[in-house]
Amino acid sequence: MIIFNINCCISFLLLSLLGSLTPLTSAAPKYNDIYCPNNATYQSNTTTFQTNLNVLFASLTSNATQGVVSYTTTMGFGTTNAVNGLFLCRADLSSATCYDCVATAVTEIRRRCPNQTESIIWYDECMVRYTNRYFTPTSVVPRANLWDDKNISTSDWGSFNQTLSSLLSGLATEAAGSQSASKFAIGEMNFTATSRVYGLAQCASGMTNAQCEACLVNASITLGTCCQGKQGARALLAWCNIRYDLYQFYNTSTASSPVPSPPPPPSEKKKSGSQRTIIIVVVVVATIILFCSGGYFLVRRSRRNYKTLLKENFGDESATLESLQFNLATIEVATKKFSYENKIGKGGFGEVYKGILLDGRHIAVKKLSRTSGQDFGLARIIALEQNQGSTNRIVGTYGYMSPEYAMHGQFSEKSDVYSYGVIVLEIISSKKNSRSLLSGDMDDILSHAWRYWRDETPLKILDQNIEESSNHNEVLKCIQIGLLCVQDKHNDRPTMAEVISYLSNPSVDLPYPGEPTNTMHKKILKKMIAGEFSTSSTFINEVSSSIEQSSTPSLDS
Repeated sequence: MIIFNINCCISFLLLSLLGSLTPLTSAAPKYNDIYCPNNATYQSNTTTFQTNLNVLFASLTSNATQGVVSYTTTMGFGTTNAVNGLFLCRADLSSATCYDCVATAVTEIRRRCPNQTESIIWYDECMVRYTNRYFTPTSVVPRANLWDDKNISTSDWGSFNQTLSSLLSGLATEAAGSQSASKFAIGEMNFTATSRVYGLAQCASGMTNAQCEACLVNASITLGTCCQGKQGARALLAWCNIRYDLYQFYNTSTASSPVPSPPPPPSEKKKSGSQRTIIIVVVVVATIILFCSGGYFLVRRSRRNYKTLLKENFGDESATLESLQFNLATIEVATKKFSYENKIGKGGFGEVYKGILLDGRHIAVKKLSRTSGQDFGLARIIALEQNQGSTNRIVGTYGYMSPEYAMHGQFSEKSDVYSYGVIVLEIISSKKNSRSLLSGDMDDILSHAWRYWRDETPLKILDQNIEESSNHNEVLKCIQIGLLCVQDKHNDRPTMAEVISYLSNPSVDLPYPGEPTNTMHKKILKKMIAGEFSTSSTFINEVSSSIEQSSTPSLDS
């Protein structure tokens, strides 16, 4: 109801104000240049990359309507078909101009570079780029240099070059040090008594101050090689741009309009009625504005509190968490309304279905049964500055629990890393860690993996059915990552960000894993046998019983 009222209020206020506003028409964006390499193409039938690119373009265009000067995003993160995108609008222009430019740029970059894996298009008002790789923030390639045909007079050349160098250097420092997200600076300097040179510098969001300044300095250097003595020139890079000219080509804050002369005083007969009308109008308008403002800030506050909570507790991963939230309608479309053909398994708390989102991403959805009794209290939020938490209720499947959680109820961000490591070793060996533990076998999959690793025969853990078809170097790397993740001390385990970097970088040197000792595991198993973990604690959930009934071979089979 609040949102409905806000929309009504906004519509009312806009209609009320339209009569006092002068209609503005924005000219079409002025095209500058395009980077469209022929050696970076993809096949038109590569649907996943094309889908990611389409979603990226839609995201860029949508965010250009939010009053954002610069926006960076990635679609398909962590996959071979990932695509990074960015738009950068001039900070001295209106949001409407920014949106028009970005929308035009997206249309033109599609038309001019139909099958490229990376492209950049530059306009006077904005820049749009996308790539399947990473553009170095300080690199001068790719770039475009543009300049005027007219030259500075020979007599003024010395003073002009000195003044221009000082101006551009100052703008680079000012833009880089800007506290705003736009990292934007404009300025002007006299190079003769009657002549001035104007400059503009801007960096994309997400750059550090040092990266921004280095990018702008490098851009300025390119002007010295291409445009010596020109009255105007610009350097357009992938992350920043810099420009100068002899006229003021940018917008500055304008003075407020002159106050109109007051109307002639009303006659005595009409004065009282007019004042009463004015008071009523003012009170009504003020009430509407206060009501709308209150509702608006309530909604904004609730949204901000939610996003702030995610940011405080999960840091940079909060954006990923938000992107993983879907409404029921989206999930039903993705899973074909939980159709039987999309069912891929059944766990202790419900059935699992595969789904495909509209942007091509594949998801797995668990449909919880009403009698599952799943303890959502496990999904505890750990504050970013909090090293660990604890709980009095131990729940879950033992084979995947980190030692500190299983023994003491202590959990941290590294608890899931431990579980991930167990799963990696299970996949490689095609054997379940949980089954060997439930059967009383103290020599679990972690011990097997470590023993083979210590004896320099790690491939013995590899499932024989895939031994010939697998890349042994990749298997060795995965075994090492798995062992790193299941180390006893949580501080010794890598973060998931580090795991991703290990997997995506073929030349990275991995740390040597420590031995995953079984001391804690044996203590827990003894307590289980002694009945110290009550069934009311659901220490072994329903998944454990399904494991015992599975046909998965044991470690010694």
